[in-house]
Amino acid sequence: MKDWERDILRRTILEILAKACVHYTDLDKKVCATCHSFATTNTFKSQLHYLLNNDYIIRIARGIYQITERDKKYLALLVLARAPCQLICNNKFYNCSTSTARG
Repeated sequence: MKDWERDILRRTILEILAKACVHYTDLDKKVCATCHSFATTNTFKSQLHYLLNNDYIIRIARGIYQITERDKKYLALLVLARAPCQLICNNKFYNCSTSTARG
């Protein structure tokens, strides 16, 4: 998995959790439904564990996750780094919100 793919998944997870506390299954479905080819259940799990292990999110009950103050700062950093959520990779322009590439 590439760094920009990790950033997109982490940002997606954080944006969903910024709105409200979310159950694991709902979070998994929402992240995988973003239509990114790399957004699978396994990649979601690995990025969720990264955020948990580094105290960006917390588990407030069994299977229910919440954003932390540190996470809000990390989300702001991810948003600033990819402000319009567009990036260039392998000479292709990607629009992260639609997961399309233009050559």
